[in-house]
Amino acid sequence: MRGTGHIDADSPPGEEDAQELTDELAGVLPSGDCFDADREITPFGDLVKSLIDALSLYAYPD
Repeated sequence: MRGTGHIDADSPPGEEDAQELTDELAGVLPSGDCFDADREITPFGDLVKSLIDALSLYAYPD
């Protein structure tokens, strides 16, 4: 990881760590596990999308 390389479950991630995690999760989203044959999002895909949304608050603060 570009940041500390460590995410503490008791505190929010730093901006660099959150950006890296968001980027990694975004790479998982187009995988076959995130969408079914009809291109509908799967429960796993919904989880990945939710994690991206949550981490974006730390990765790209306004």
